[in-house]
Amino acid sequence: MNLFLILAAGMVAASSPQDAPPASDAAGNRLLPLRVRESPPSDPDPDPTACTADGRWCVSLPWASEVPELRLIEKDSTGGARSDPAFVPVASPGDGEEGSVTIWPHILLEADGAAIAGIVRARSAGYSGGGATTSRLELYRFPAAPAESSALVLETDLHGSATIRACFDEADMAKRAGACSDEYELVGALALDPEVREGRPRFVLATHARTFPGRRSRTVDSLAGPPLASSDLVWADDPACTFRRTFAFDARSGRYAPDRPLPACENYFGF
Repeated sequence: MNLFLILAAGMVAASSPQDAPPASDAAGNRLLPLRVRESPPSDPDPDPTACTADGRWCVSLPWASEVPELRLIEKDSTGGARSDPAFVPVASPGDGEEGSVTIWPHILLEADGAAIAGIVRARSAGYSGGGATTSRLELYRFPAAPAESSALVLETDLHGSATIRACFDEADMAKRAGACSDEYELVGALALDPEVREGRPRFVLATHARTFPGRRSRTVDSLAGPPLASSDLVWADDPACTFRRTFAFDARSGRYAPDRPLPACENYFGF
């Protein structure tokens, strides 16, 4: 079933490559966390909404229509909307697709008055004795000038994980020292680049990838190689998919682009 949910906590897990993203840069661009708005018990099906701590900025994701909209609302000191909400349509999950669409738990306020908000698309797939999940971030820019249109400006994979069954009988269990699954985990976080001194903000994507037990690959038979010992039952970092990229705005394409290509990392993002 297609679900539209809101994250009650940040997307970054405890194993994130960073604890807290920079809150501002030298140009005056600011990245603020969003908090879930509490809804009264009488409202059984509220639109998912998240706001800044001071309540001035809120992002909502109504799901009542066939094509949901990501909405941006600026409020005045009395809590009333300064103007009609800005909005941009976002695609629903495909028919039969297992997953969710959630609000990115941050908002970026540009020095010129524009704002960037986003959604995170999560997908999942089940296997015999395992499964996989991925999360992809979409950021939309809401310009300060009403005459300009809101637009998608950045897309990137954030998180990927997989559990692949590795034992099919007692002999396999013995050979694998009881570790009957190969585990893959990649955690990413998007932060504001604090080095920007003028103009549009830049983003920094940092990831940390690892596998268990030891170095694993989904293109290699899980039972290949010598038997495992208890000392092999450890997580191993994957340097190829542990990386850092800076995304800058490209005026020609109208989107943010990384300073270097991102690795494919099929172990974590492939189904």
